[in-house]
Amino acid sequence: MRALFKTLLAAICMTMILNFGDVLIGSRKFLEEPRIHVVQEGEYFSQLAKDYYGNPEYWRALALVNRAPNVDRIYPGEHVILPDAGTLARIAKSQRMTEVNELVNNQQALAVLETDQSASEFEKNLQTAPPIEQEKALETSPEPEMHEATDEEITAMTVQEHDGAEGIDAYEALAGLQSEESGDTASSGLFWPIAGSAAVLFAAIAFAYRRNKKQQDEEPELDASPIQSFILENENDSPEKRSAGMEKTTSATSDIFKPVRRRNEVENEKDVALTI
Repeated sequence: MRALFKTLLAAICMTMILNFGDVLIGSRKFLEEPRIHVVQEGEYFSQLAKDYYGNPEYWRALALVNRAPNVDRIYPGEHVILPDAGTLARIAKSQRMTEVNELVNNQQALAVLETDQSASEFEKNLQTAPPIEQEKALETSPEPEMHEATDEEITAMTVQEHDGAEGIDAYEALAGLQSEESGDTASSGLFWPIAGSAAVLFAAIAFAYRRNKKQQDEEPELDASPIQSFILENENDSPEKRSAGMEKTTSATSDIFKPVRRRNEVENEKDVALTI
């Protein structure tokens, strides 16, 4: 029993490490302090919550911190505030607006301060570069040449600005088209249930058809009439035998109908007598 318990515990631990190891080890350390994240293509709040906090359910808290107007879509290049893990958990569990606003404002200020410190450290590293290399860079940089723009260049620049505006409009149209395509993709999910229903209906029709055909094949054939039996039996006989057989058949048939004819004659005689 203990061996089984240890095996299950080890399997659970391995699963947690494989699925959330990078988040628990890497991103949690990175998010000891709030940061500002630049959105890349294809990112959204639930993905950021899973990557940095190990829980995609924190996407609501992230959207609340960033006051996102559209929680289902964020655009590349936007700055997203990533609070530290403990504060984000408190925001997700809090039910008071005052507490949430204080936490959000605090995290926004800390994120901006942390970003400014990183930028100042980067500028400080640039200023402490060796002066010789800076002088060489200044010496080797060519002096800008004065150039007067002609009418043709001014026209070309105007056309380029117009093309840039058209490019922005085209990008917005493409974004709208992508949202429409996402709606079409959601509606196209009905295709597979309809196709499955059609397949089941077709299988039921085929089964009923095969069963009916099998029953028809198993039904006994009806016996042929006396005339048909006579024709089949004497099909290979000579014409004389066939005519003789037909005469016998005709006489037998007439004998069968004699009582009927006699009864009709009696009824006719009664009708005549009544008429007289």
